[in-house]
Amino acid sequence: MRLSLRKYLLLTSLIVAVQSSVLVAARAQVKIARSGTTVVSATSPKGKAQVTIHTTIFDRSCVCSCPAAWALKELNVKEISVIEAFEISIAGKPLVVPDSVYDGLFDPHEASLRFENGSFVLLINGLDASNSYFVRIYFNREGVDRFMTYWAIVPDRPSSDTHYFPLVLK
Repeated sequence: MRLSLRKYLLLTSLIVAVQSSVLVAARAQVKIARSGTTVVSATSPKGKAQVTIHTTIFDRSCVCSCPAAWALKELNVKEISVIEAFEISIAGKPLVVPDSVYDGLFDPHEASLRFENGSFVLLINGLDASNSYFVRIYFNREGVDRFMTYWAIVPDRPSSDTHYFPLVLK
């Protein structure tokens, strides 16, 4: 039986989507509070990692030029949950988290954390319908080293892939 290229690509995409769903279902997911604090953790040979996610709600009274005000207008909603701060620690040692890791994450719903190939991977799912996204944030004892954004309608290819490098001033 020969498959046309179109059917092959469709089948491949479906397999990747199912695998992604199975992987997500296999991890313990934590529901992210619309406003407040959410903690997710994982243990590895390098120690226990803990991520604390601080969220708040912006509404239409926000007249600033921040990304949240843009999201309210673009998504045509009355209010939206945003991540206002992120804290990460490994074995009790806090890491520096660049603002760019969380400043565009609107309406986050769920988070999970795992240890994989020598790094911790934080997965956050957010928004819904055609705007659904998920991000993978990779970090180790040196800090956050990679941030990948995916749109749920194309889960097998990142829409952005940002790398961070530790800088030491001497």
